[in-house]
Amino acid sequence: MKLGSKVGLGILGITSVVLGVFVLFQRPMMLKSFENLQYSAAQQNTDRAYQSILTEVSSLGRQTQDWGSWDDTYNYVLRSDPSYKRVNLSNAMFDTAHVDLIWIVKNSKELSHAAWRDLNGVVHRTDPGFDPVKFAYPDSSSVQPRTGGAWDIRTVEGDPMVLYARPVLDSSEAKPPAGMIVMGRFLSRKKVSEMAKAIGVNFSLDNIETLKRKLGTLPAPGLVGSFAYCAPPTEHAEVVSIRNVTGDDGRTRFGIFCRTRPTILHDGVHTVNQSIGYMVCFSLFSSLLGLVLIKLLVTNPLALLSAQVSEIGDGKSRNLSDTLIQRSDEIGLVSQFFQTAFDRLEIAQLSLVKASHEAGMASVAREVLHNAGNVFNSIKVAIGQLHSIASNSKLPRLQESLDLLQANQGSLDRYTSEDPKGAKLLPFLAVLSDRLVSDHKKSLDELNDLSASVAHMGEVIQAQHSFASQSTELEEVFLAPLVEESARIVQKSLQHHGVKLELSLEPEVKASCIPPLFIRVVVNLLTNAKDAVQCRESGAKLIKVHMTEMNDGSVSLLIQDNGEGIEDHDAAKIFANGFTTKPNGSGYGLHYCANTLREMGWSIRMESAGPGTGASFILTDNTRSLDQEAA
Repeated sequence: MKLGSKVGLGILGITSVVLGVFVLFQRPMMLKSFENLQYSAAQQNTDRAYQSILTEVSSLGRQTQDWGSWDDTYNYVLRSDPSYKRVNLSNAMFDTAHVDLIWIVKNSKELSHAAWRDLNGVVHRTDPGFDPVKFAYPDSSSVQPRTGGAWDIRTVEGDPMVLYARPVLDSSEAKPPAGMIVMGRFLSRKKVSEMAKAIGVNFSLDNIETLKRKLGTLPAPGLVGSFAYCAPPTEHAEVVSIRNVTGDDGRTRFGIFCRTRPTILHDGVHTVNQSIGYMVCFSLFSSLLGLVLIKLLVTNPLALLSAQVSEIGDGKSRNLSDTLIQRSDEIGLVSQFFQTAFDRLEIAQLSLVKASHEAGMASVAREVLHNAGNVFNSIKVAIGQLHSIASNSKLPRLQESLDLLQANQGSLDRYTSEDPKGAKLLPFLAVLSDRLVSDHKKSLDELNDLSASVAHMGEVIQAQHSFASQSTELEEVFLAPLVEESARIVQKSLQHHGVKLELSLEPEVKASCIPPLFIRVVVNLLTNAKDAVQCRESGAKLIKVHMTEMNDGSVSLLIQDNGEGIEDHDAAKIFANGFTTKPNGSGYGLHYCANTLREMGWSIRMESAGPGTGASFILTDNTRSLDQEAA
């Protein structure tokens, strides 16, 4: 059934029902409706006061959380730093922090600080009438604090006070809680009266015993839950509404008691008497006229808008018709909004694709630059060693020895046997020869290392050229060389961190992909795997890459590490934008990989048995199955 027919039947049905209700029930039904409205008004007034109290609770909760997460608060609880107490816990703190109570408790239930201020401004160091330590540690048999925030309302010197308790944590939340911090703020009678005056009703905030005495004079139920009370519908009956205020333990501490004059009910009596006649006369005419107008102005344009939006969603069109966009009513505004949203979505999609490619290129470029930096360091070290060998060379001493031999050339036997210097010359030449041979060997070793570093620099530059291409066309290529090229890019970084990489590839397997993008994805996944295995304190740090060709011709690439693994609750959002488990991670790498593979017709999934078991990322080429479906 079309929307216009449904609207027509609905209008006719509603009109018939309304007429029947008015004729059969008239005054009782209308009075009951206004009575319900009166009840709702009373409850809304009470809820306003209750929400004001919750605002106080929320504000105090945020402040308690702020104090409890300071590192200097954490250190104060552990070491009782006097400078923290002098700066943050003086009597002036009550005015600057806008609180009336602050209690800091160690896990041993020993007080680090205890102070509260009454409504007269007097600061006390004594028990305020309840035990904040028991409030912070509800389980007396345990020294462990609450794991999260908890609030309650207690009476202090006859006035209600909002309390909030939170564990004291360091800013990184990596250390266990040092204790609990409890803050409190009075809900003064003056504040309650000002709230009542602001919303134009009479109500009070009283403790349980006072409320029970008030309720004893009214024909109302006991203080259980929230309720509203009203005498039988008259023009003079007051409406009473009560809302319980409970603490974190579920116990009712206070009740908000509200009286509201029955103005809505009073006006409703006169409205019923005047409206019945008009409703009977104009209901049928209005329903028919409304049906025609709704069909012309609403249902027909909405049907057109729905059809065109569906076409844009199916890719058959890109723009809504000018007939809808140029309308001056709400449907025109909605059409303009849809068209703007479609345009922005298209732009955002293009921007996201561009950002994804740039992020992938940056990831691989970082690895290439890192390898280049390692090579430069190796070259620098080799040159330094050669310079040191040359600076400490004994060749000048050889020249001195030759000069002595030439000076005594005619009597070498006598000189080497009888002269004190000549007798030392031959042993010295033997030692000098050994030293020169050693320096020569070291120089050759350093030159070999220097030659290898220069050769590796060429490989790094070649790797940079291999992924710098901006080609976006799918190619049928051998997959093994792409994986090996990715491994070469990160090899030096893996060796530096002591990570072993095992490749199990099938050289003859081909797959459809965009080679530069595929290299970026594999480099990103290998880099993530390298970071994951750094948590291992013992045993080999291992990454395995295994390629498999399926029976249906598709290709699967497995990248597996023996690192920290993935929590079950993180597995579902591992590829979401912004999600990361690294302290300094951006949360974009795996999101980029998933989007890039999807663009190439590939898919990626993650498997992990839990923390400490490592993780596996499986890349699958779906391009052939998609081609078969299209055929």
